[in-house]
Amino acid sequence: MKEYPNGCVLALKEIDDSKAIVWGHNYAVLTVDGFFIKRIQKADEANTIVAYSSNEDRSADGNLIYEPIKIPTDRILRYYEVLGYVVK
Repeated sequence: MKEYPNGCVLALKEIDDSKAIVWGHNYAVLTVDGFFIKRIQKADEANTIVAYSSNEDRSADGNLIYEPIKIPTDRILRYYEVLGYVVK
């Protein structure tokens, strides 16, 4: 996933059917816990996705600052495909 510049405007397209998701692409995902933009993949567990950040910065102990997140699909309200962005 490519980092988007601060202050940019994202062009999003709502995905009505989760079967239309292209795994490994960037999506804005609205969950009951919040909204985020990540690259998403299927998880090994049923009814779960894994969301990855493109930021590979690490803390002093070597762990990723933004670890991958496992999200149960029943907590996802909407998916939005990221089509592009505009910078002022």
